[in-house]
Amino acid sequence: MRQDKVVTKVPRVRRERHEVVDLDLSESNLPSGSRLVLGDAVLEITAAAHTGCAKFAARFGRDALRFVNSPEGRALRLRGANAKVIEGGSIGVGDAVRRLGVTPP
Repeated sequence: MRQDKVVTKVPRVRRERHEVVDLDLSESNLPSGSRLVLGDAVLEITAAAHTGCAKFAARFGRDALRFVNSPEGRALRLRGANAKVIEGGSIGVGDAVRRLGVTPP
């Protein structure tokens, strides 16, 4: 069931040839169950942590990997967030990102 009430419009910044979304991914801002609308699609943030891997460690170093996987780094979701598709749809460069309410567990 799609919710239509928009809680927040997320600002976008244009850098070089990429669209950058300025969105606080921390657990306090986007708890598990939070829904985002990207283009025509609806995604729901999941509780599963996104942790660093060997590629991350090789690029940024073991200290960075330890920090992003520390309790503070995980709460801030410094490695990003995982989400599941609630409603499929087209997503394109420049599409708005909107935050909907939180779906109770």
